[in-house]
Amino acid sequence: MSTVTLKGSSGEAQVTVASAAGTPTITLPTASINLATDGSDGQYLKTNGSGTLSFATPSSNIVQVKQTRKKDTVTNSVAHSTWETLELAGSITPSAATNTIRIQMVANVGQSSTHFSGYSVYREINGGAAAQLTGYLGNADGNRTRTAQSSHHNPANQDNQVILDYLDDISSWTSGAITYTLYGFHGEHGGAVTMYLNRGNYDNDHQQVSRPMSTVTLTEIAAGGWSVA
Repeated sequence: MSTVTLKGSSGEAQVTVASAAGTPTITLPTASINLATDGSDGQYLKTNGSGTLSFATPSSNIVQVKQTRKKDTVTNSVAHSTWETLELAGSITPSAATNTIRIQMVANVGQSSTHFSGYSVYREINGGAAAQLTGYLGNADGNRTRTAQSSHHNPANQDNQVILDYLDDISSWTSGAITYTLYGFHGEHGGAVTMYLNRGNYDNDHQQVSRPMSTVTLTEIAAGGWSVA
């Protein structure tokens, strides 16, 4: 094993070469780099493969991440055959329309009916009207209601967790924030049903009744940094 010692006015550095067959060669780069003062925080030392070293910034497909945490409860009366907001929303201002927004929602939901409940995401761009993300719905199939996710509340006093995850094309975005909101729909045959967020239909003040929270996480992904199978 051989050691090369490089000495300077303020100290020295050693390079040790392990024993190996032949004659190992260490070639120092021609570019002048001060490892103590060059580069910026978070950068790494990069080679071009031809003996030149430089400092570079790691590339990432993640542009930004925003999370909204909702801890209070929501109680909304939802009419028959209508979609109504459940007031779980998150906003993000993209940096480019060529990027993509990943929407992740974890919602704790309940309702006063034992019938099914459906859930969908609505999008609002720069304060405009909220529109349903129709790309994030199941296939049309007879009279069945198309939803992003669904749940059953039987018995009606139980609360369930709904998890939504979707990559949204924002090519129509030009400026301002994009807001994504969770909407609910119920399968009651007639009349209104009460739909809840962060609680169930049974909500007595007792240690056996939980008080959960819900979240919206929005991630902006750079163009080319994602794919859909």
